[in-house]
Amino acid sequence: MPEVHDDDVIITSSPLCVSAALSHITLPSCGGNSIFCGTTRNSFQDKAVVCLEYEAYPSMAVLETRRICEGLCGEYPEIGKWFVAHRTGRVDVGEVSIIVAASSPHRAE
Repeated sequence: MPEVHDDDVIITSSPLCVSAALSHITLPSCGGNSIFCGTTRNSFQDKAVVCLEYEAYPSMAVLETRRICEGLCGEYPEIGKWFVAHRTGRVDVGEVSIIVAASSPHRAE
């Protein structure tokens, strides 16, 4: 499956890069960067897992992911920048399936 993306969302069969996500969300005005990486684990409900297989309708996935994230930015305007990447195809144990990243100036005390 070919990679489909816009500036802030990537749907791809290629391995995901955490450092690229960090670079994407880093802003001089933001001191907090949060990154979530979902990885394939080796078991589910006491059964061995070798890999996960993901399928997507990429253009719709990009649009829906953008819609969700822009909604969150409306609710939390302190978000400086955000980024989401999701794998398709085979993702072996230990590999990253999804990255969700965001930056902000600081959190409320």
